[in-house]
Amino acid sequence: MKATHTCPKCASTQLIFLSQVADLVGEHGARLDQGLSSDVTRDQSKAWRIARLAIPRDKQSRWLINEASAGVVQAYVCRRCGLTEFYTQNPMSIPIDGEIIQEITRPKSER
Repeated sequence: MKATHTCPKCASTQLIFLSQVADLVGEHGARLDQGLSSDVTRDQSKAWRIARLAIPRDKQSRWLINEASAGVVQAYVCRRCGLTEFYTQNPMSIPIDGEIIQEITRPKSER
């Protein structure tokens, strides 16, 4: 949908573009499997980011959350059928740490 501005499922050209997808968990450090606490409100949502990574110990602060995130998620939504495609803005800005975030490439012999 991003390139064609047409839904690949139903061929509709009525689309919605979301430059940022809301994430209620956001940067609060909560884990999705623990659910949301009752004190999380709509005003606390942040842009959904595809990658979370730990800040190296030598750069951590005892007063701040010691995790960072990268890769704001955008979405295209078909208004007719609801098909949604997600894209990560500026994927080259996501740092590869080799543990949580790993780069996978196809071996040259298979290209």
